[in-house]
Amino acid sequence: MQITIDEIMSVLEHRYPFLMIDKITDFEYGKFVEAVKNVSVNEPWSQGHFPGKPIYPGAMIIESAAQAGGFIFYNKDDEEKKRGGMLVKVGNFKFVKVVRPGDQLVIRTELVDQIGNYVTVRVKATVDGKKVAEGEETYVVGC
Repeated sequence: MQITIDEIMSVLEHRYPFLMIDKITDFEYGKFVEAVKNVSVNEPWSQGHFPGKPIYPGAMIIESAAQAGGFIFYNKDDEEKKRGGMLVKVGNFKFVKVVRPGDQLVIRTELVDQIGNYVTVRVKATVDGKKVAEGEETYVVGC
């Protein structure tokens, strides 16, 4: 199942320049979310990180993953589950390759644990099939 940018914007309150996913390409309720972020030189961060050699900041990768992973319990047909989650914890993130303008960042989040409304996911971010970052994020869902 795919989720379009219009549907993403109906759930997330983020807007430019803080909307950091372009679409959800695959999704299974309660199991995983896969999203895409098209990294552009036209985004504000590229002017200062770093001038002449822009690199998508690691904090932005974490935020892109947070916006994607918050959809793990999203259900557009159920009013109570129509909202995403809110990031409450980030753990063990490692950045192994740089992400540059022109790259398509693919973010996959998979459910690791759930205790009540708290959900922990494993994050793997790739560009051209090669891992660029990985870690864990915890959300409170349905908020």
